[in-house]
Formats: sequence, structure tokens, C-alpha cells
Amino acid sequence: GKKAVFHVGDTEFARGKGLASSAFKDEEWCVKSFGADVVLNGGGTRGALYAVSHFLEDDCGVRWWNDGDEDVPEKGRIDFPALDRRGKPFFAYREIYRTPTATIDPRTAVRMRLNGNGERKIPLAWGGGVEFGPPYFTHVWDRYLPFAKYGKEHPEGYSLDKAGKRVGGQTAGQLCLACPVLPEILADRIEEYIAKGEKESAAKGLPAPRMYDMSMNDNDKYCACETCKASQKRHGVSGDQLIFENKVAGILAKRHPDLLFSVFAYFAGEAVPSNGVRAADNVLVKLCNTKQNMAAGIFEPSNRFMHDQVAAWKGYAKNLFVWDYSITFDRNTHGFPFASEFHLGERIRYYSDNGVVGMLIEHERPATNDFYELKYWVQAKALEDPSRDPEALVVEFMDGYYGAAGRKILEMRRGLDRIRRERD
Repeated sequence: GKKAVFHVGDTEFARGKGLASSAFKDEEWCVKSFGADVVLNGGGTRGALYAVSHFLEDDCGVRWWNDGDEDVPEKGRIDFPALDRRGKPFFAYREIYRTPTATIDPRTAVRMRLNGNGERKIPLAWGGGVEFGPPYFTHVWDRYLPFAKYGKEHPEGYSLDKAGKRVGGQTAGQLCLACPVLPEILADRIEEYIAKGEKESAAKGLPAPRMYDMSMNDNDKYCACETCKASQKRHGVSGDQLIFENKVAGILAKRHPDLLFSVFAYFAGEAVPSNGVRAADNVLVKLCNTKQNMAAGIFEPSNRFMHDQVAAWKGYAKNLFVWDYSITFDRNTHGFPFASEFHLGERIRYYSDNGVVGMLIEHERPATNDFYELKYWVQAKALEDPSRDPEALVVEFMDGYYGAAGRKILEMRRGLDRIRRERD
């Protein structure tokens, strides 16, 4: 047969076949042959890259297991059938948050068709990523309005503790959501960071961020003033926060109708709001799975809370994300074996079936986390396509990464999961 000619990106040949990047949705990819000519192209800044990585994986047998390990078949002849495949990652936001060190290669994220890579951003040369604008992607109230800077001059804007003292800070307190001038003040501060995000992106040649965070500080010390307590009782903690956050988002929507502003359903705010409160259409709700049993499946009794939480929240938010965990933080158990790989795909599929449109999986510390390479690979594949068989993904990694030892390791890990089930 003829030698194949590959047309990658917006080549003249691709445009002539109606397969220019403008013909595709963002991140959509296409592998299509015309005789010996093969078009590899797609939409946005990453579609063509996804087409190339799919072709190398699906048709050439290449595997990228992690940052340092890959399988590339020996050089030889490959006979291709007619090629005609298209795809698009299911979740609009796909990130596995990894420790920001030099060993974390953003190219791995792109090859896995992830569009986020924690604090080690995907560079423009590799298509960039889907990023939150500054100052940060989570827990930002004290970044916008630091208590150390504004607390003495404007104590009324910060939470009242049970002792009657106004407190704030990332771990010590929150904002007082009953403060009438606070929505406008916070909106103005976010506006400053929107301008900064657009300027920084333009300087790097990247698209401007489409998401900005406005989520609570990382603690459960909610305001105990009488007005806040009454609102929390009537609307729930999540409802009390959403009333405030909807006001801020409403102010910003007039100036930036195309942006989303993310908030947390976290700690006492994990439960859905009461008495008619729901997220505004430009508010993105991130469900934080703090009560999960990471070793168990989403349909098991120990994960009933998160199972029900996701199903309930889809009726209260147009834009629903999940912040999931794949790491144990307790020093006494960190690095201990737990065979969660058998349940990762099932969990991600459940989220996709229940209105979740984006996921961040917190999975740092690769050097000490239990079977990190396996879990990272399975998670990445399921984030791109939640319909993939979870069992087949685990088996493929075991066979491909561990070779002849894979089935023995698989047997051991299944034994761990069986023992866990018996003792739950």
C-alpha cells in the first residue's frame, strides 16, 4: 500500500476536506483518512493535539502511563484500515490536582486529554488549559478581603464568633454575609482580578479565563450574628451563602455576562439550600466530597451521602462541578494501601449521569500515594469518557504497566477490596 501522509492541524488539505479547526467544537478531535492521506485536527487550542494522541494510542499502540513511563512499539510497518473517528471529552473541566514540582509534566495532562494540571499550568505550546482566573481557584474570601488588612477598620464585614468577637482569615473565620455593603465591595475586588487575569493572559497569548472563584475560606467557622443565624436556619448554610453569592454574581453579570463564578458546597454547606434558594445561572457550584469513603464505590452504603448529594444538587444549580479526593491526609494512614481503583470509573460515571459538567480530583503526593500511577491513569481515562468499562481500564493498566506481574498484582488488589467490603 501507499505510505501514509499525515495532515496535522489546519493544513490546506484539511481545509479542503471541510475539516478546518473552525468546523469543530472546542476540544473536539477528528482522525479521518482519505486514501493514504490522514487528517488529524480538532477544535480550539487542543483539539489537534488530542487527535494526534488518540491516533498514537488507538492505532499505533503507544501508551503514556505517567510522566516518565511510556510504551512505544518497535519501528515497523503498520497497515491502517479506513479511519473515521471523532470525539470530545465529556467533562468541560478535567483536572487531577498534583503536587506542583518539576517532576509533574503538563505534557502528560495533555496526552491524557486533561485540561488542568494543578499549579503547574499547561503552556500555550501544548494548547494551554481551562484555568480559573486570579487570585486562586479555591478558598478566596480572605484573598480578596484579607482580615489582616481590613479587619480592624471594617470588622462588621467579618464573621462573629460565639464569644462575640469579629474574626476572619483563611482558617479562623468567614465573612459576615449580612453586611449590606459587602456584595458590592467583593464584586469590586473580583473585578480588579478579572482585569488582572485578562491582562496576564493577553501577555502570554492565552485565552482569557472564563471562571473566577469566590468560595468561602477553608474552615467551618460561620458567622454567628443573629441575622446570619436566622438566615442559616431558614435557608441552610448553603442557602445563606448562595443568597450572598448570587448577589455578587448578579453585579458581575452586568459587566461580564460570559463569565462563571464558582462557590463551594462545603462542610455544613454540603446539603442543598432550603426555601426556594438556588444558584444563579452564572454561579458554578463545586460539591466537595468530604464525607466519602474513598475505598468504596459510590453505590455502597458508606457513600450514601455523596450519592444523594449529587442527585439532589442537580436541581439547584445549572453548573455543577465535583471536587473529589483520591488521597488520605491523615499522617497515620497516608500511603496505606486501599484498592479504590476498582470504583473510580463507576464514581465518575455516576457524576456524569447526574448533571456534573466538571471535575477536579485532588490527588497530590505521587511519590507516597497508594498505587498513584494506576489511579491517575484510570481517572484520566474516565474523565475523558465516563462510559468506558472501569474493570477493563484497571486490567489494561495492570497488563500494560506491570507486564507478567500484572495479574498477580491485580489478584492482590482485588483481595484488599474484598477484605474491605467484608469489614465495612
